[in-house]
Amino acid sequence: MEGTPEVVLTIENQTTFHSEARRRTNDNVLLIYTAGMPSPSWRAMFARVLAGLPRGVPVLHWGDVDEGGFRIAANIAETARGVGHELRPFRMSPEDIPEDRRRPAADKQVVRMSAFAASAGWTDLALLLAESEFTAEQEVLD
Repeated sequence: MEGTPEVVLTIENQTTFHSEARRRTNDNVLLIYTAGMPSPSWRAMFARVLAGLPRGVPVLHWGDVDEGGFRIAANIAETARGVGHELRPFRMSPEDIPEDRRRPAADKQVVRMSAFAASAGWTDLALLLAESEFTAEQEVLD
């Protein structure tokens, strides 16, 4: 990789990844597609990329606002922490989801979403999720 990106953004879903790649063509952003849950080899690549970046470069993750999305985020956050970076959420707050795009969630799903957000280090978001009663696919924000 040549140069230093202004931001690193991992994206869970392929459709959103492609739309962001088109939208951000002229931006100094490193977009990385996770293909859902990152594999061990993906995590090793990600750790090597982050290890080569200054600590001040923001590292963000954009995934589904559901149990799987936050489980993936917690996994990626662990990798980022391992090389001295902090993963932050991007457009994953309940406040980011328009009401007409929300799907009802079972209480157990909400509890697990909140727990995974806390595991990612996103305490404030975990509290918001604990009060939410819905999920949403990432594509609803495209």
